[in-house]
Amino acid sequence: TQSCMSACTRLQAVQPSGRPACWASHSLCSPTALQGACSLADCTYCPITGCLRTIAVRVPPKILCHHRVQQEQTEAAYVDMALSTQEKDLGNAAFKEARYPEAVAHYNEALKRGPPKVNPDAHKLYSNLAACYTKLGAYPEGLKAADRCVELAPDFVKGYSRKGALQFFMKDFEKAMA
Repeated sequence: TQSCMSACTRLQAVQPSGRPACWASHSLCSPTALQGACSLADCTYCPITGCLRTIAVRVPPKILCHHRVQQEQTEAAYVDMALSTQEKDLGNAAFKEARYPEAVAHYNEALKRGPPKVNPDAHKLYSNLAACYTKLGAYPEGLKAADRCVELAPDFVKGYSRKGALQFFMKDFEKAMA
C-alpha cells in the first residue's frame, strides 16, 4: 500500500481514515482494498486527480461487485416513466422556443428517468438530443446521440437522417452519403 501511495506524484495527504486525500470520495480505494488480489488492474477510481491511472492497483472482486450492485439499485430507484415523459415534454417545449441547452438538459433527465431498458421510446429521446446538439453546433455529441438512436431502433428513419446531417456538418461526406 505504501509503495502505491508514494508512486502517486499528485498525492497531497493521507486522511485519518488511512485513505489518500484524492481517494476520499471512493470507498473502493482503501488501503485494505489495495492489498487484495483480483483481476482488476489500473484502478481509475479517482475522478478528482486521476492519479492512479498509471499504477497497477487491485481491488477485491467482492468490493467491486458490491459497488456495481449498489449503483444499479440507485439507478433503478431513480427510474420513473411519468417523470421521464414530463421531462421529454419540457424538452420539446424548450426546443420549440429555441432554448437548446435547456432542451438538452431535459432530454438527458428524461433518459435518466426512463433509460432504454424500460423505455421503448428512448430512441426518440436520443434523436431529439441529436437535433439539439445539431442546433448548438456540438456535432460530435450529436453524432453520439444519433448513433445511439440508430443502435436502439435500426428501423427508425429519422435517426439515420440526423446522423447523416451531423456527418455532413462535420464534413465527413463519404459517411454522410452511405
